[in-house]
This record gives sequence, structure tokens and C-alpha cells, in this order.
Amino acid sequence: MIYIALDPSLNVTGYAVLDSERKDVDRLLFAGQFTSKGETDEERLESIYVGLWDNILSRLPVIDDAVVYIECPTGWSFARSRGAGGRMLNQVALQKNCLAVGVIFALFRGHDCDVKFISPAEWKGRASKIQTSQVAELIYRVKVGEHARDAIAMGHRLMCEGRVG
Repeated sequence: MIYIALDPSLNVTGYAVLDSERKDVDRLLFAGQFTSKGETDEERLESIYVGLWDNILSRLPVIDDAVVYIECPTGWSFARSRGAGGRMLNQVALQKNCLAVGVIFALFRGHDCDVKFISPAEWKGRASKIQTSQVAELIYRVKVGEHARDAIAMGHRLMCEGRVG
């Protein structure tokens, strides 16, 4: 089974594609991240669509048996909420993240993929960024950006748990 794990935002989207039928390091087919281009939210959303097409869909011959996991924050981030205007900034960030998630959902559902939303706490619990980064570096031996590392760790965890949707 193909697992596609996505760590989205309007700025940088991380992705990882894993195959549960392969062994060890070969399970990670590819991973990376891309930066959204554009001045407006609409331009950035289009850039996400094109980025997913170029980086994932164009590289997989068949994806209708894939399960896609999209990381979706479910509440306030304490770190973002502190300080002057923090709660408002956090609300705007969550709204913009929802725009990116909507584009991703529509793209993959349009290709008959099983799409699931997952909160950060659900897949990583209380693990730190350093701990989740170690999955990419120690298990799969890849050096990639922060968002790609999160996507790899999320995909790895869900694949090892045997989640299929």
C-alpha cells in the first residue's frame, strides 16, 4: 500500500511517499518539500496544487490505492498565542492552513485516493521536532527540510501502525 503523508501550509508543504510492501530503507519512495510561490493566497494555493502534481502525482504510475494523510492542527498553538496579538495571528494561520488543506483534499479525492486528516498530537504525541527528525535521518538516512522530515515521520508512524484509513 502507498502512504502519502503531507505537512501543509501556504508557505512550505512537506511530503513523503512510502510503500508498505517494501523493506526497511526502501519503503521511502521519495520525500521533499516545496515553497509556495505568489503574492496572494490564491496564487499560493495554485502553487500548492502544481507542486503536489509535479512532486507526487506525476511520479506515481497509479495512486488510486493510496491512502493520503494530511496533518491538520485542531486547536491553538500555545507558542503562537503568546504575546501581543498572538491569538489573532494564530487564528489567521489556522484559517490559511485550512485553505491549503482544502486544495490538497480536492486534488487527491479527485484521483480516487482515500484521504484522512490527522492532528499532530495524534501521530506524534508529545515528541519534539528533534525526535521526529530522527526518523528521517536515522531510519531512512535522508537529509531533507523540516516539513519533509515531519511528513516522513508521520508516514512512517502510520505505516508501521498499519493504518489504512
